[in-house]
Amino acid sequence: MQAPNSSTYNKIGFHIGPGTNQEILGLWLNSMSLENIPVFLTVAGDVYLLDSLSRRLTEPNTLVFQVRPDDLNKAMGEEFRFQESAFYEQNQGHEAEAAERYWQLFQSLLPTNLMRDRVWIELLNNIALFDAPAARAAQADWLGEFATALARLVTNDQYKVAFWGWQSGQPEPHVWRTDGMLRLLHFSQRYPDNLAMSFHEFSGRLDTISPDAPDSGIGRFRHLWQICHEEDIAPPPIFITEWGWTRTRIPNPGTAVTHVIQANEELYAHFPEVRGAALWTLDREAGSIANQVADIVDPLVKMTLSRQFEITPPDLEEMAFGRSDWETDPYADYDTVSSQQGDEDPTFEKVDERSLLGNDSFDSGQTQTSYAPPDIRQQQMSQVFPGGSTVVSLAAEPEVEEDRPRQVWLKAPASSEIELLVSANTPLAEVSPDARSDDLLVWYWLER
Repeated sequence: MQAPNSSTYNKIGFHIGPGTNQEILGLWLNSMSLENIPVFLTVAGDVYLLDSLSRRLTEPNTLVFQVRPDDLNKAMGEEFRFQESAFYEQNQGHEAEAAERYWQLFQSLLPTNLMRDRVWIELLNNIALFDAPAARAAQADWLGEFATALARLVTNDQYKVAFWGWQSGQPEPHVWRTDGMLRLLHFSQRYPDNLAMSFHEFSGRLDTISPDAPDSGIGRFRHLWQICHEEDIAPPPIFITEWGWTRTRIPNPGTAVTHVIQANEELYAHFPEVRGAALWTLDREAGSIANQVADIVDPLVKMTLSRQFEITPPDLEEMAFGRSDWETDPYADYDTVSSQQGDEDPTFEKVDERSLLGNDSFDSGQTQTSYAPPDIRQQQMSQVFPGGSTVVSLAAEPEVEEDRPRQVWLKAPASSEIELLVSANTPLAEVSPDARSDDLLVWYWLER
């Protein structure tokens, strides 16, 4: 069964890695293969799984290999400190030399039997730009020149690579207009079978997958697409190598599948350059979210086999990205897939509840779990957190029935403002790294 030229299949695939349930993965792959539906997969760190899949999956399937951040940092040592401004100052004008050294070190992380004609490699992982506009522009320009030099090396060696694994919400539109990035895009259009751009896209919330929701990281790739068309550059292949709601939870299966349908209908189906998006995650090393995602594989199989999505070419005049016709489920933020008792994210650490209420040290870089006091009320949500961060607003409470959840966002302590996400349906308060490193999500029990 082949999709007509005017339609496409579901573009949402999976992020996988060590410990991925092979039976679940096999269900997905076998079901798609029987109907000749292409799949999109990001394989994180597992070279044995990568080798097995690369021998099975050929074009038009897309297989991306993602090096683990810890492995990447270990290989690079102190040479490539991409998040430090001093690194760019020291290497200004030496992008080609840096690219040669980086590629030399990076190749040590690749399996010797890598099938170069079938596997894409994501270079870097979760990169973000500086906050200050001037520093951000200089950093982007350097990265563009560096990537162009890298692109010359990898195409000469006949590899397939994707730049950069942009962190969710990154980069800003003007970044693509720096000389270095434009040079990279011009060079990339000469090698569409070898050079791609990759993004991580998370909505940061469970009630919607809309790119128009506040602080959503969904749909950032459109800035690249728009600038390519304005500059008369053929857009490169685009990979969403990590995609979803948050890094620790997904909605219930019904809501999740509805959101996947929306993401295809309203966004990804209309961009042929987007090869696919990898739903985070079936990798058990990422915690209990792997079990949640496993629960929606079967309904996603059924949806994918039964639906095609019409392709409507995007209109540049509508690329202001102000659409608001996405559905929002006000209760999906808490109606999540259940985990087995005790099946929590293994990175959580138990902490005293006072740390959540501002009476103890608060380390925003550490994953924490606590039981919040049962008497927290909306009027009590103006606690000042250590370090100058303040709970500044509680989202307007929707009309809810007894014991239905309320919700509120928590902004990063480092930003000097905190908005809380509060849900009234659970005694467990979790503070955990969310889709972006500077966002946190909290669930509180609220007595009614």
